[in-house]
Amino acid sequence: VLTDEDYEKLNDKGTDLANAVEITCKGKEIKIPDEKFFYDKDGTKRFHVRVKWWLNPNSHSLKDLSILEDLKLSSANTDKLEGDYYNADQKPVFFGHYWFKGKPNLLRENICCLDYSIAKGGYLTAYRYSGEPILEAKNLIYV
Repeated sequence: VLTDEDYEKLNDKGTDLANAVEITCKGKEIKIPDEKFFYDKDGTKRFHVRVKWWLNPNSHSLKDLSILEDLKLSSANTDKLEGDYYNADQKPVFFGHYWFKGKPNLLRENICCLDYSIAKGGYLTAYRYSGEPILEAKNLIYV
């Protein structure tokens, strides 16, 4: 249960609670190195990019980590990054708000996105979960 004080902290950018809610609602983002930026679909200048938090940033480039398929950055900005990520041995996690395209599939045996762009002609997606520690693609249901 959130207290009145907690609600006030939600408005204070940089607090642990505000950061946790931001990441939970919008996904993990990282600052693009070297003051580079891109324009989003609405023309807004962005200096941070949402990343695939289930991939090890120590072994992937920024372009590989980016959720954006067409992130346009010079090769100078694809150096390896450091940071935490959701390991393959952690509990299964389900999430949305990522607007993936194509047929729904597991991103990894413990990572399942249920957002496959239904509002843009994609699929309404669900997963029939029975408590299994390793997710199975056959349990994805979509129309």
